[in-house]
Amino acid sequence: MALKKQHFAEGEIAIFDEACIYKRGEYWQFRMWLPKENKYARKSLRTRSEATAIEKGKAAYLEIYANLQQGKSYFSITTKEGVEKYLSFRMRDVELGHIVKGRHTTIATVELV
Repeated sequence: MALKKQHFAEGEIAIFDEACIYKRGEYWQFRMWLPKENKYARKSLRTRSEATAIEKGKAAYLEIYANLQQGKSYFSITTKEGVEKYLSFRMRDVELGHIVKGRHTTIATVELV
């Protein structure tokens, strides 16, 4: 993983070359690019102290990185992904004979509306 941003403005500090902390208003914030999810993980560090923000930023980075190494995702699945998983689960019921194909079609139309 690498930072999407390479040049930092005043008030931004790199954490482990893969995340950064920055000041928004009076409080420090944490930001880390997640290439697998194509989004930034953002978190308020809830402090005004730069030294405390660096410590909390490192802790937040290590926590997120450890979860990613275990295969956990930072963000939950989208509604569209949830509907697709549910429909594939119900297709298994069709294959087992618990529901008929027409019922699955009805579920699919209701879910996608």
